[in-house]
Amino acid sequence: MSKIRYDYSKSFLELSNVQLASQNPYGSKAITHTFGIANGQFNIEHLVKFQILTNPNTNESCLWYDTVTVKMKMKPVIMIANEYRKGGCHFREVMTHEMQHIAVDKQVTNQYAQKLGQDLLREVNRKAIYGPFPTAQKNKIQQQIQKRLNQIVKANNTAMMSARSQRQSVIDSKSNYDAVGQKIERCDQRSPITAKRVQRKIER
Repeated sequence: MSKIRYDYSKSFLELSNVQLASQNPYGSKAITHTFGIANGQFNIEHLVKFQILTNPNTNESCLWYDTVTVKMKMKPVIMIANEYRKGGCHFREVMTHEMQHIAVDKQVTNQYAQKLGQDLLREVNRKAIYGPFPTAQKNKIQQQIQKRLNQIVKANNTAMMSARSQRQSVIDSKSNYDAVGQKIERCDQRSPITAKRVQRKIER
C-alpha cells in the first residue's frame, strides 16, 4: 500500500458527479450530495520464471518453477470537498468516514493476498516438474502453465473485488449514512458559515 494521496481541490458538486461503484442507500431517485470519496485503486502483477534442462541426445526437456512473484498494489486516494475547511468539524467527520473505506480495503487486500499465495503454492506443489517433453514444445508448455496461473490470479481478484464491494456497502449503508448525517448537522451548528456556504450552492 502506497502512502494515501489526498485531494481537496474539488467542490462537493464535482464529487457528486463522480460515478461510484456503490449504490445510493436512499434509492436511485433520491437527491444526494457527495462530500468525500475514497478509492483504493488496486493492481495485481505476477511474473513466473522457469528452469529448463535439455538433453541434446534425445532433444527432450524438463521444466520446473524457479520463482513465482506476485505484487498486489493499492494506491489509496481520499477526496474531500473544498467547501469543508481542512481540520474543521465537517472535514474531520468526512475524513473519519473515508478512512473506514481505506481500512476495509487494507483488510480485504491482506486477506486475499494470503489466499492467493496459498492457491499459487498449491498449484506449484500439485505439479512441480513438467517433462520430459520434446524440446520444440517448450514454449507451448510454458504458455499452458502461465494460463493456469493467470486463471488462479483472475479468480482470486474477482473474489476479492466481490468481498470488497460487500464490505464497503456496510460502510455506505443507510444507517451509517444517517449517523454521519447527524454528526454533520452538529457541525453545521458549530460552523454556520460553512453550512450556509454549502446550502447556497445546493439552492442554485
